[in-house]
Amino acid sequence: MQHDKKSQALEALFVAWSNGKTLSPLEFERLNSSAEYKEKIELINALSASGRAFDESIEVPSWDRASTFSGHNSEDSRKGVFSWWPQGMSAFAMSVSLVICTMFVFDLKLQWQEGSVKLLTATEQKQQWQQEQTQKLQQQMNTLINENRAQLTLAIKQLEANQTESTVSLANYLIESGRTERQEDLEHVVSIIQKQRAEDLMFFQSEIDELQYKLKVASLRRGNAMTRDDQVAGAEE
Repeated sequence: MQHDKKSQALEALFVAWSNGKTLSPLEFERLNSSAEYKEKIELINALSASGRAFDESIEVPSWDRASTFSGHNSEDSRKGVFSWWPQGMSAFAMSVSLVICTMFVFDLKLQWQEGSVKLLTATEQKQQWQQEQTQKLQQQMNTLINENRAQLTLAIKQLEANQTESTVSLANYLIESGRTERQEDLEHVVSIIQKQRAEDLMFFQSEIDELQYKLKVASLRRGNAMTRDDQVAGAEE
């Protein structure tokens, strides 16, 4: 845990430095104390130096307003103007290449957020991905719980309706039947109702078991996903 905090602190300092923020001497010394970030700083400085050297090697033409408007038909004037533009495009292409190489080497990513461009490091990309996966799993579990809750509610209502119907049927039968047949038929009807209730309870229990199983599977999937993320993070470190 302490190692992770130190790594995150160094990464924050590196991002600040790469974005042009001036670090204090102590912060810069801490950053250089890490072999990994020292190598990154040296590489960026080398790329920047190469870019500056390339820009300085370009000879920008000395514009003469008189010759620009009056002597633009001369062969030398046209040659000077059009020979400068390829050099300018080369400088632009070189600058873009330096930016792309830096992003590729340090695994950086640009993301558009709330009207501005944000630079994401590898750790921030991983945290964002984990957060998105956690939200997706949570949404799936919530959907699963709501669906099974609706099924259980329907099963309970059906059970109550069956019991009410059986009770009403029994009452009507007892009222309409004769006294001599009442006891024997009553025992028969009671056994039927008990059997029906037992079947309804078994169905209700199976619905509960199925819900528990689905929740357990969803929880295991979430745990496995987080375990894989930790293993990948450990391998990267």
